[in-house]
Amino acid sequence: MKIDSPAKIFIIGIAFAIIITASGLFYINKLNSNLRQLETECSAQDDHAASKWEGKDIKWETVCDAETLKAINSNTGIQARIVTLYNEIQTIKQWPITVSATILLFSFIPWAWYFILKRIKELREAILGK
Repeated sequence: MKIDSPAKIFIIGIAFAIIITASGLFYINKLNSNLRQLETECSAQDDHAASKWEGKDIKWETVCDAETLKAINSNTGIQARIVTLYNEIQTIKQWPITVSATILLFSFIPWAWYFILKRIKELREAILGK
């Protein structure tokens, strides 16, 4: 079975799109895992700090949720790292799909062009009676 050049370009484009999407999703998953780990560390620090105030009339609660921390502008330490990582995840989240779709589109164009040209040729030959 002979595959013409536009079909090869399209198949290679599909392969690259799959690779880029998979690697991007793995990277985002890794970042989400790191974010959960930071939130767990933050909660552990909160438990440690709260134990200092045990038995007193002070309620101690550290905010460790990334979306809540993003709204607070004065984050330091682990909370600042949580916000930074959360912002990175939000920025990167759309890129693998966007890049993959662009690659698919550009690899599809030559195949579609030659497909349409072949149909026009067949139509011309049918009209001329060849």
